[in-house]
Order: sequence, then C-alpha cells, then structure tokens
Amino acid sequence: MDFELSDEQLAMQDTARRFAREKLQPQYQEADRTATLNRDLDKEMGALGLIGVELPEEFGGLGASSVTAGVIMDEIDYGDFPMSYLQLVSCLLGVIVAKFGA
Repeated sequence: MDFELSDEQLAMQDTARRFAREKLQPQYQEADRTATLNRDLDKEMGALGLIGVELPEEFGGLGASSVTAGVIMDEIDYGDFPMSYLQLVSCLLGVIVAKFGA
C-alpha cells in the first residue's frame, strides 16, 4: 500500500501551507482575541480551492479525496485553527447534502 501523497495533493498542501503561514497566522491572535473571522480571508481561501474540496465538481468542489481534505485542514489549522472549520464543515455537511439532498 502506497502512503505517499500524489503530486496534486502535494500541490494543494503547498498552497494551503503558504496561505496559512502568510495570511492566517499573522492575524490569528487578533482574530482570536476579538472572536471574529475575516470574510476576505474566507473568500481568498475559497478562491484558492481550499474549501469544500470533497464536494463533487458539479457543486463547486474538486471531487477530491478525504485524504486531500485532511492535508488541507492540517495546514490551515496550523495558521488559524478556527478557519480550518470552514474546510471541515463544508466537507462533512456539504458531501451529505450533495449526496442525499440533490
């Protein structure tokens, strides 16, 4: 069994890592202190394809695997743990709605 990440997964990991360290981490303490989420960062995270990656493409996702979603979440929560919930919730709930609510 091969546990190595694919080239696509490594690229997504790199994108998430750079976003987390360059955009999320610098503002984390202020966001935590004020209990706010930065909507501009939400939108940028979505534009980078870092939200809802498990959703089917027809619903705006990438149709990626749970492993890919986990890799992204791991990198995002390094920079700002609450922001990683955007990925988690979109995958958990979005996939259920896409599969059973369509």
